[in-house]
Parts: sequence; C-alpha cells; structure tokens
Amino acid sequence: MGSEPGGLTRFFGRADELARLRALVADTRLVTVAGPPGSGKTRLAVELAAGFECVWLVELALVPDERAVVGAMALALGVPEQPGESTTEALLTALSDRTAVVVLDNCEHVVGATTRLVRRILLDCPSVRFLATSRVPLGIPGEQLYRLPGLDDEAAVELFADRAGLVAGHTDAGEPARQICRRLDGLPLAIELVATWNRVLSPPEILDRLDALLPQSQGVGSCDRQRTMAATAEWSRRLLPADARLLFDRLSVFIGGFDLRAAEAVAQLGPELLASLTVLVDHSLVLAEPVAAGPTRYRMLEPLRRYGETTLAARGEADLVRQRHAEYFLSVARRCDARLRGADRSAGLIELQRETGNLLAAADWARSQPSDLALQLSTVLAYFWEHRGRINGARGRLEALLDRGGGDPRLRSAALARVGRLAWRQRDYPAARTAYQESLSLARRFGDELDTARGLRNLALVESTTGNTARAEELCTQSIALFGEHDDEQGKGWALTVLGLAKYEDGDWQGGRHCYRRALIASQSTGAVALGVTARLGTAFAAAVTGDVAEHRRQLGSVIDDLRAGDGLVEDPDWLWAATSLAAAEDRVLSALRLAGAAERFGRRGGRMPATMTAHCRAVVDRLRAEVGADTATRLMAEGAALPSRRLMAHALALPTPADRPLTDREREVAGLTGEGLTNEEIAASLCISRRTVESHLEHIRQKLDLTSRYQLMAWALRRSG
Repeated sequence: MGSEPGGLTRFFGRADELARLRALVADTRLVTVAGPPGSGKTRLAVELAAGFECVWLVELALVPDERAVVGAMALALGVPEQPGESTTEALLTALSDRTAVVVLDNCEHVVGATTRLVRRILLDCPSVRFLATSRVPLGIPGEQLYRLPGLDDEAAVELFADRAGLVAGHTDAGEPARQICRRLDGLPLAIELVATWNRVLSPPEILDRLDALLPQSQGVGSCDRQRTMAATAEWSRRLLPADARLLFDRLSVFIGGFDLRAAEAVAQLGPELLASLTVLVDHSLVLAEPVAAGPTRYRMLEPLRRYGETTLAARGEADLVRQRHAEYFLSVARRCDARLRGADRSAGLIELQRETGNLLAAADWARSQPSDLALQLSTVLAYFWEHRGRINGARGRLEALLDRGGGDPRLRSAALARVGRLAWRQRDYPAARTAYQESLSLARRFGDELDTARGLRNLALVESTTGNTARAEELCTQSIALFGEHDDEQGKGWALTVLGLAKYEDGDWQGGRHCYRRALIASQSTGAVALGVTARLGTAFAAAVTGDVAEHRRQLGSVIDDLRAGDGLVEDPDWLWAATSLAAAEDRVLSALRLAGAAERFGRRGGRMPATMTAHCRAVVDRLRAEVGADTATRLMAEGAALPSRRLMAHALALPTPADRPLTDREREVAGLTGEGLTNEEIAASLCISRRTVESHLEHIRQKLDLTSRYQLMAWALRRSG
C-alpha cells in the first residue's frame, strides 16, 4: 500500500461496516464513505484498504486547491512525469493495465477536480476501483454512497477507555463513559478528544463538565483541522455556500431533531431552504432519518450542533431564532395537548415524545424572557408531563413562573388549575384547594362560564378526596349544569367522573356507577379516549367491590386496549390497582402481587381511587401476602415494580392457570385440614393418600409459603378460611 500512515492507536468496532464496505468495493468500482466531520472515515478507509493486495492511499486533506489534485495522485501512486505527456495522461497510462484499489481520502474541498479525474480513470482503466472518503458525494454515475454512522455503545466505550487509559495509565469507564459517548453521538474524534481529560478528571467529572470541556479539548491530529472539534466543524462549514452556512447556524437551536415544517418556521429562509438543507445533508452536517409514519426527521450531531450555537451567537441572531423556535413549539404543544384529550391521543403522545428535547429547550430559554411565553409553554405541557411522571418538575416550574406576578388573567387561571391538579396528584390537598380556588376566582372575574365550570369540577375533586362529599356533589352539579348550557359533552363527562368519585366515597356504588356510565357515553360521543379510560376504571372499581368479576374483566380489558393504543399514556396508576383486584378475584395470586408491586411504585404519582377502593385493595394485598408469606410477597412485588407497562398489561388480563397459584389444589386441601387441627395420619385417611405423601405436601407448602413450623401453617390456613 502506497503512502500508508502508521496505525499508532488501536482500532475499535466497525466490524459490520468493514464487512459491508468490502462487499461494496468488490461489486462496485466507486464507493464513497460519507459522514460528518470526526466520524472516523479516514481510519475506517485505512483499515479497509489493509485487506487488499494492491492499494494506494491518496491523502487530499493537505491539497491546497483543485489544481493540485492530479499531481497529488500521481505522487502517491509513484507515476513520474513524462516528456510531452500531461500528468493526467501519465496516470491513465500507468493504470491502464493495473488491478488496484485507490483510496482517496478527504475529497470534500476538491470535489470538482477529484470527480473529473476519477471519471476519466473509471472510463479508461477498467481494473481500477476507488474508495473515497468525503463529507459530500462525488456525484459520478454508478457511485455507491455509504453513510457512516457513529460508533455503537460498546465500541464507543471501548474507544473512550482506551484513549483515556493512554493519558492516565488506566480508567474505570463504566456508565459515565457510556453517557459521555451517547451525548457525543458516538463520534470517534469527539470521544478521543474528550478522553484526554482523563489525565486530570475522572469519567464522572468529565460527564458533569462535558459541555464546557468539548470546546477546549485538543488532540494531535494529522493536520490542524483535526485537533479540535471546533476546527473540524469550521473546516466543513467553510466549504458551504453562504445560504447553507446561515441555515447550519439557525438549525443549531433544535434539540433532538426537526422536520421540514419546523425548519421552515424557525430558519425562515423562504423557498431556498430546501436546497440549502439538501446541501447540508450532502455534506454530512445534517442527518436525514426517514420515519415510518411521518415526515422525514433531520438531526445535527451534538458536537456539530454545539459549534453551530457559537456561530449563531456570533451572527447576533441567537435570541431572534430561539424566539421563533419557542413560538413554533408552543404551537406544537397546543396541537398535541388537544390530541391527548381526544381520539387521536396516540399521535399526540408520539409527537410530544419525539419533540421532548425541543420543548424543554424552548421552555428553558423562554424562562429568561420577560414575556408570558414560558408560562404558556409550561401550562400547556403540564398535562403531558403529569402523565409521564414528571409531576415535581412540572409543578415547580409553574409555581416559579406564577410567582413572577402579572400576566394575562386567563393564562394565570389556566396555570393555577394545572398547579392544583399537580398538587392533588402529590396528595398536597391544601395547596391543590388554594390553587383551584384562585383559578376559579379568576375565571369568574373575567366571566368565562366554561372555565368556571372547569374550576367548579376541579374544586369538587379536592373536596371529594378530602371527605367533603356533600360539598363535592354540590359543586359537580353546578359544573354539569354549566357544561350542559354550552353543549360541552366532554366537559360534562369529566364532571360526572368526579361526581361518581364522590358517591363512591359515600359508599353509593350504584349511584357512582351510574355517573361513570354516563361519562362513558359522553366519551364515546366525543371521541375523548382519556375520559373513556377514567369512566371504565370507575365502573371496574364498582364491579370489584361488588364481586362482579365478569364486568370487572370486561371494563379493565377495554381500559388496557385504550392504554395500548395510546402507547401507555395512563391517567393514573389506578388501572394497576383494578388489575390487582381482578387477578386476586380470579385466584391469579402471583400476577396479583406483581401488579400490586407496580401499583405501589406508580402510586407515588397519586390517583383517582376513592378511599373505599383504596381500603379494598389494601385488604386484597394483605390477604395475598398472608397467603404466600411475607418474603415471597415482597419478592413478587419487587418483580412487578420492575416490569415495563407492556408486560404489566399482559399480566393484567392473563387467564388463570395452576402455575399462577402458590399451592396446588391438593396442597390447599392438606393445608386446610392442617388448619382444622388434623394430624398427618388423619389427613392421609381423609384424602386417601399415604402419610409419606402428606409429609411431602407439607414440606412443599412450608417452602412455598416461607413457613418454618406446623403452627405457622395452621395460623395461615385459619386466616385464609376467614
């Protein structure tokens, strides 16, 4: 191999990439490895080329301009000048009968001349193949483009550990290294540069300071542009036309990606935007990632995005572009919030999850501004954060913004209502009541009857939960009447669920079930899936307490169908308690305890479950704990607490099997007779089995129930028999 640089450091990962590229080079005469700066294109090409018998490496990184490309290739291939013959003709003559692979490294800044030369050689020298590395394709017919991704987690961590060990003698990488590599998008150059800090900092310290350390990190590259991420990013940016540079800078405000509509709204480059975005994709500065059911997503790798932030600030446009970004994602949040409450909530949830990085970035920036934008964002996102378990953060953010004072009264009323809801979920009922009362007062002041109806319903929720059921029913009646005057069936349905809750607290299961059934009808007529989930859960609770197992299973099955369709977006953990109660009623003891463990974990978020249902579920868990023994129950509940939602849903509706009970039917018979005080001989005679078989059953029972004596078994059997 001509002009081969020495491999002074170990090479990590890329086994799949190497295999794929070997196959491509064998089948295609021109393969271009394209990727963002710092992705390891050169090192990969060198490793790949080492596997070929006749190969030349042409390093173009230091070629000053396109006029020098032909001479650089001739020099690398050892082709001397010939009198009366151009250098290009000399190359064609030398390669005409050669079977070889030519590696062209770093073509992006001289792509025009490189393309012209490679095209000539491909036409005139049929046995020559090219492997090029570039941030932009060469654009020659027949070119096979290979987009190089970042390193996978395992290879990235190995690279970090190796390079960190070179400067520190050793390193204990572990999870901090994995998080560092993920935040750097698996870019080898960025990982190598950051790893050099291990000479003075541990990996956890590097992780804590990563944003500040990356711009300062320096290595020893083959040229200046590879010694820092900023230098390699600037090298790539300089190759762009002016419009593409401007777009690169403005796109740096997006966290976690964006689609074309978002780019158009935030960058505001008019009809030229798509062409400039295509340039950025071609130059590997923006990744295009197809989405199965939705518009194409685009993403800047994090080290490049960080550099783009500095160039955007240098333009003096940072606040202007971030303002557009925040306003755009406020519109996204509002659209998705409406979807979450209707029939299309799965799509709303997916979009909100996909845009979480942008939403958080917009909210964080808006907090530094004097406008109401931050309060608008935090208010509209509170419903989503609540149901993703981020209650503490959502409430704290809203309260801090409200403490600023001022603002539009309608916005303050809506924000206070969200604070009340979040406080209620935390079981901070005094704070919830205060927030709801202030929200209701504002709604009445500006005369909005629908907001007043919502405020009455919200306040009724707190009154019901704290035992003031008569007051709760009074408030609900007023709320339902107001919603009815405005033909708001969904609002009326939600008020009916609170009224049903109040009736349950009074022990009026028939009246409460009637309210929940009316709420279910409202959900079906309006397409409000979340309302339907709450209404069915309320009906399932009544079925659980009254012993209607078939109705309990039917309603819970519909709830879980809706939860699955919504990708697990749950209103509260109460469905798990309903599932626990059903499993216990069907004698699915092991599943019931696993579900109870998950319910207790999610129960820290709060819930709608009335006190009477809480008492019922606690009694169920106590009975199951006594049945299997404390240690077994603790183990099963811990298993359940660790299960993902999909597995929990499967447990909730599993059909009863003998394996789901701790004791077989025969073991239950033996245990029951033991509880009645019979001896082993008497049990054997009663069941027509041998005494040895009875002893074997008793030993199995003690092991399964964590019991150590016959007296403990007798006590267990007596408790179970009531």
